[in-house]
Amino acid sequence: NFGCGYGSPATGTLPVVVGGSNVSCGSTTGVSLAFNASGVASTTVRYADVGQMSLTASYNGSSGSEAGLVMTGTDTFIAAPASLSVTPAGPYVAGNNFSVTVAAKNASGNTTPNFGKESTTENVALGHTLTGPAGGNDPALTGTTTIPDASFQSGNGSATVSNIKWDEVGDISITASLASASYLGSGLTATGSAAAGPFKPAYFDTAVTPGTGTFTYSGQPFTVQVTAKNASGGTTLNYQAAYARAVTLSDGNNGTNNRSTLGSFSNASIAAASFNNGVATT
Repeated sequence: NFGCGYGSPATGTLPVVVGGSNVSCGSTTGVSLAFNASGVASTTVRYADVGQMSLTASYNGSSGSEAGLVMTGTDTFIAAPASLSVTPAGPYVAGNNFSVTVAAKNASGNTTPNFGKESTTENVALGHTLTGPAGGNDPALTGTTTIPDASFQSGNGSATVSNIKWDEVGDISITASLASASYLGSGLTATGSAAAGPFKPAYFDTAVTPGTGTFTYSGQPFTVQVTAKNASGGTTLNYQAAYARAVTLSDGNNGTNNRSTLGSFSNASIAAASFNNGVATT
């Protein structure tokens, strides 16, 4: 007869599977074992959740020479998450919030509801790697980059943070890993990653240089510099090459200037190839 007990956390909902039989904690289940000539039997144990568990084997003699015989043995094991699933969600705008959902998974890919409920704190750390452009500017993620175990408690093994920011243009891979790097001291860890992006600028800043000192004659060329910016006002240096797009200039005061009948801009398009480190001039 096998029985099990929850250790850390102290409660749970899933059984331990011994030799293909479900053993519900708080009760016992009979499992047939084949002992060899040395008195040793081996079987498989599987637990679909995470945590520290106890497993007890017992035998009660009922007749003949075994009447009154009682044999028991108990040991513990730790079941760690097999992986962490990572699900980012946009829109992806440089310097603006986006969300990341992380779930602890077992070897079958199912969420483990006890993750985050352990008596020993198990947090998840978020990071990233730059996947494009190669060699581009790569600021750190900001926001709640360490997801506390309490967030996983309320989500039954899954947690979402909605204030993650990256201040550049490009593509990244969001990574998640156990902050302890050793689940309940077992030496086992879990990781996961997923793509996020492409990130675009939050807005463009324009700077006008008049054609003649402090003003421009009608029909006279003048200079406009366009800079791609993140939500905090910093220049997105990666807005160039494959991550830049053609930009069209227009009259922001058209309602006052009556552009449709009094004139319009010429040469008002800036090619994507003109941008260098997030800045282009025409």
